[in-house]
Amino acid sequence: LMADYEKRATIDPFRLEELVGRSYEDAGYKVVYTPKSNDKGIDLFIGENSNRDRVAIQIKRYKNSIEAGEIRSFAGALLFGGLTKGVFVTTNDYTVGAKRTATTFRYNRGYQIDLVNSEELYEFLKINLAPHPFDVEDESAPFYKIFKQPKRFANKGLSSMHRIEI
Repeated sequence: LMADYEKRATIDPFRLEELVGRSYEDAGYKVVYTPKSNDKGIDLFIGENSNRDRVAIQIKRYKNSIEAGEIRSFAGALLFGGLTKGVFVTTNDYTVGAKRTATTFRYNRGYQIDLVNSEELYEFLKINLAPHPFDVEDESAPFYKIFKQPKRFANKGLSSMHRIEI
């Protein structure tokens, strides 16, 4: 995927879930994958086992932009799962309505849904799937802050613009 990012719309959806999950694991998170079928709208979880500390991740390989209905469905999955934090990842982008819906859920309903588009996904994969030629516990190592400061992508969804506190 990193070698030919244009193929992001044709990658196997389950492979994409694995790539995103592995990236979170490489960033130091505990990742729990849901079943491939009947996942109830959530592809994986990051964080600890208590719902207070868990973040739900929904990953969609779409050729078109994500619509508001998809965000509402994800919010429903969070509600039924007893969760309030989620990240919606897509290989494309979001319509204005989808962005507005996520904002409404955040500020009017208390559901923090961060949206990660294809550009943010690419940056996330590039950083977290790259080999680390140094000890990430060494504070003097290059890029130490990227790897060790507050769980950069989960604290903001997958990008620095969307902070999820876990």
